[in-house]
Amino acid sequence: MTMQLYGPVFSNNVFRPLGVARHLDLPVELKAVDLLQGEHKGDAFRAINPYARIPVLVDGEYRLWESSAIMIYLAEQTPSSLYPDDKRARATMPAGCSGIVVTCSARSASFSSSAW
Repeated sequence: MTMQLYGPVFSNNVFRPLGVARHLDLPVELKAVDLLQGEHKGDAFRAINPYARIPVLVDGEYRLWESSAIMIYLAEQTPSSLYPDDKRARATMPAGCSGIVVTCSARSASFSSSAW
């Protein structure tokens, strides 16, 4: 069954879990959400995520938000080096996800500021 990832294509918070899904060859369909039009604040989207935040992963009846949590969930779906069997190695996952968030966000901020 194909999972759905909701959010705008240009968002780093969407790009990171989508990249993990693509790397692992997991069936994930991107569902675009128009933030500029406030689509994430509408009733239809709030039925998916009551906090009205992106990204959101939908896997059947299961809904998960926050990019780091989504990346870990995706990495658990199939054996890979992204989610090792060793408990100590696996315990570093949240720190690694946080590092990805900071790095991508910093790069995005510097790119955005240079465009102005």
